[in-house]
Amino acid sequence: MRKINKKGAEMAIGTLVVIVLAILVLVLIAFGFGTGWANLWGKMKEFFGGSVNVDSVKAACLVACQTNQMQDYCCAKRDITYLDASGAKKTEAKTTCNAQKEGLLKPLDCTVDCTGICTIAPVSASQKIAIDACTTAVTAANALADAAAKAAAITDACAVSKSYTGADGVLYLKTCQELGTTGC
Repeated sequence: MRKINKKGAEMAIGTLVVIVLAILVLVLIAFGFGTGWANLWGKMKEFFGGSVNVDSVKAACLVACQTNQMQDYCCAKRDITYLDASGAKKTEAKTTCNAQKEGLLKPLDCTVDCTGICTIAPVSASQKIAIDACTTAVTAANALADAAAKAAAITDACAVSKSYTGADGVLYLKTCQELGTTGC
C-alpha cells in the first residue's frame, strides 16, 4: 500500500481561501468607489443591524434648534433607526428634524419656522460659515438680559457685513440681514 502525499491538497485549499478573500476585498473596494463609501457603510450597517439612534438624533435636533442652526434643523437629512411595536428594527431614511418633531422625535419642543429655509439656492461652504457666524452673533445678542443692550446688539449683529464665495464661484459681500439671518 502506497502513502498519499496530502501536502499538495492542503496547499491548494489554503490558496483557494486566500483567493476567495482577495476577491471579496476587491469587490468591496469596487463597490465603495462605485457607489460612495457612505453608501457602502450604510449598506453594511443595514446588513449587520444598525443601532437604534432615536435619542441621539433627537439630541442633535434639539441642539440645532437651541443654537438656531436653521439649515441643520430644517434641511439636514438624517436616518432614524427605531424599533416598531413588534420590536422589529426599522429605518426612517433621509428625514429632517422639522419633519419628525411630531413623529418619531415627539415631543421635540422647537419653535423654529422652516418656511422657505430649504428652498433657497445652493449654499456654498463659505456662505454657510458666514450664515453660521451671523446666527451665532444674533443668538449671543439675544442672550443679553438688558432689553436696550439686547436691541442694540441685535441691530449691530444684523448690520455686520460678511464676505463669502457663493456656489457660483462669485465673491459676495452681504450683511447678516441680507443673508436672511433669523432674528434680524
